[in-house]
Amino acid sequence: FKVEVIKKEVIGLELVTAPDKTEYIKGQELDVSGAKIKVIYNDGSSKIENVTQEMCNGFDSKVLGEAEVVITYEGQNTGFNVNIVNRKVTVITTTGIFKTEYVEGQELDINGLKVIVLYNDGTNEVIDASIDMISGYDANKVGLQELRVVYGDKTTTFEIEVKAKTATEIEITAPDKTEYIEGQEIDPTGGKVRIFYNNGTSEEIALTSEMVSGYDADKIGEQTITVTYQGKTATFKVEVIKKEVIGLELVT
Repeated sequence: FKVEVIKKEVIGLELVTAPDKTEYIKGQELDVSGAKIKVIYNDGSSKIENVTQEMCNGFDSKVLGEAEVVITYEGQNTGFNVNIVNRKVTVITTTGIFKTEYVEGQELDINGLKVIVLYNDGTNEVIDASIDMISGYDANKVGLQELRVVYGDKTTTFEIEVKAKTATEIEITAPDKTEYIEGQEIDPTGGKVRIFYNNGTSEEIALTSEMVSGYDADKIGEQTITVTYQGKTATFKVEVIKKEVIGLELVT
């Protein structure tokens, strides 16, 4: 009797397990790790095969959205879906060596401040912080301050401290009156105190009697007067002349 032997052929494919990775960032390459197919033959047998890159077509990570990747094996097809999304920032943090201590009135200095930007594709980059990224600084608010950094739609914070300004030096403009007659009280009118602070600024205020020391109304001659403000001192000179009779009047 006669028999006919025909070639063993693949008649169908089934996706057994999809790849571990099915979501991609725009520009990433296809990764079929974990994908397996069942190969079905015309004799009723089957086998499990790992999916390779060469079996796949239809993947284009430059096109956003959901797409089907087709698996082809010996003329038969099956497939799985992937989703392509844009690269986006997932989190930001700050780093670098930068100024964190300020004196009241000083401007914010972000020189050296860096921002680490982490993306959803696992990559990161370090960029220089710019002043428009920073908010929350108050140069006149003494104490700890938490500043906010914004990049895209992500935020992070860092702390700085503002310390009260202190005088480093004072200069005196002497009062209008620097010559006194024995017994007269000192008059600070017209006197000025210029105060130089440790933040690089200065201001001028009126001299007051409370700032003055070292004056003796009964001591004839030149005297050095000390002016004290916030623990800093400066001096100016006055002269006390002897009280003398300059005229007589008959009262009765």
